[in-house]
Amino acid sequence: MKRFLLFLLSLFTVITGVAATETWVEAMTFVATAITPTAVLPEQMYIYGNVNDNNWTENGVQMTKVSDGIFRIDHATIQDNGHGVGFVTFSSATKNWDEINNNRYGAENPNSAAITAADLPATKVLIKSYTDFSIPAGRYNIVVNLIDNTMYIEQMETPENVYVLGDISRHN
Repeated sequence: MKRFLLFLLSLFTVITGVAATETWVEAMTFVATAITPTAVLPEQMYIYGNVNDNNWTENGVQMTKVSDGIFRIDHATIQDNGHGVGFVTFSSATKNWDEINNNRYGAENPNSAAITAADLPATKVLIKSYTDFSIPAGRYNIVVNLIDNTMYIEQMETPENVYVLGDISRHN
């Protein structure tokens, strides 16, 4: 399509006798700008799957919008689906599986979908797809960046023991 428009513009330039190179460059820039689509970034993002006791319900877990195209969820708990991992995917839609799936983001391909403990923290390519990410059960901070089409995930450290200090019998 661009070649056709360039051809028409060149033909118009020759026919009308416009010889000014600057005018032609400005016109070409205008044509290229006019036909370049702009991405529409969603205002909200939800995480679906074995996360925060959601277990694939149509509601999803809403992520926090950081800025245009960037969303995060802190302290997300990925539950074990029976194999030591949980599965997650992202969508800008909620409450209707057809809409959720039409606006769904996942792994680039099935081979890149598995994230292991050794991979963490990890940055993975994120595309519009039905491919879920497989993540070891645990607690995570996750950032979805639709500007550069990535998902960043880091595991949160959970202490083995928690102790109470002080006198718990007093209620001062």
